[in-house]
Amino acid sequence: CGGMLAMVSVVAIMTPPYFNLSFVYAFLILLATWNVGVGAGLFFMVLSAALQVVVMSVPAIPDQFTLAWYVQIANRWFTFLVVVALAYPLRILYNAQQATARVDALTGAANRKYFDEVLNAAIARGVRAGEPLTAVYFDCDDFKNINDRFGHIQGDAALRAVVATARNNARTSDTVARLGGDEFAILLPNTGSERAAQIVDRLNARLLQAMAANHWPMTFSIGVATFQKEDLTPSEVMTRADTLMYRAKRAGKGRILCEYYGPDAPALKQAGDAPAPTVLQPART
Repeated sequence: CGGMLAMVSVVAIMTPPYFNLSFVYAFLILLATWNVGVGAGLFFMVLSAALQVVVMSVPAIPDQFTLAWYVQIANRWFTFLVVVALAYPLRILYNAQQATARVDALTGAANRKYFDEVLNAAIARGVRAGEPLTAVYFDCDDFKNINDRFGHIQGDAALRAVVATARNNARTSDTVARLGGDEFAILLPNTGSERAAQIVDRLNARLLQAMAANHWPMTFSIGVATFQKEDLTPSEVMTRADTLMYRAKRAGKGRILCEYYGPDAPALKQAGDAPAPTVLQPART
């Protein structure tokens, strides 16, 4: 923007006095405020105001430095200030709306839409770097009983506790999301199957501790799908993880089922066969 301001000033000096380019200055101030922040907006506002004085002082015009000249300068400065004063709060509001659109209102976890965005980016990055990617899909077993026995307020509190516990035990690179109802997902980028099993096993223990501390009789069925393949798609990630979660639930609930999908995964007996689970264990209490 600084270079553009200089170019605009040169053009303004070379053109007649009545050729007013204030709208260009205002536009550049708007860009700086919107994309960088109020500090950058104020900086370019002051710079633009100074350049306006220079531009309007170079031509030898009859009414230079008269009252009318000062009024024109003040008018342009005020316009620049108004641009910053309007653009900054609008940017704050826009950021708040963008954040709200990505967050589950009840739990504060990422919502499905944002999780899908992160998943797409993680797949692209993982394929490009040759890194493994793990998706954890888990469901709250018999969550309906919590609502029936303790009421929906306690049920909502239990869901918030699940998210809080997952976040407290997640890394900064991980994404915790509520996909709907009592189903959640965690995306673990650059995480292989062994490391993922350790992370999920520890998380499950922490979740059970949180439930026991509040006297909520609830366990978790967890599917852990680890991928390292070039043709990976978001649909495959979610389908595999979701299938593992339901297989864990059908196996008796309160279990963790892990599977690895990659070039060195165990060969299947027939095309289309589902892989055998590599880890199937009761949840810790």
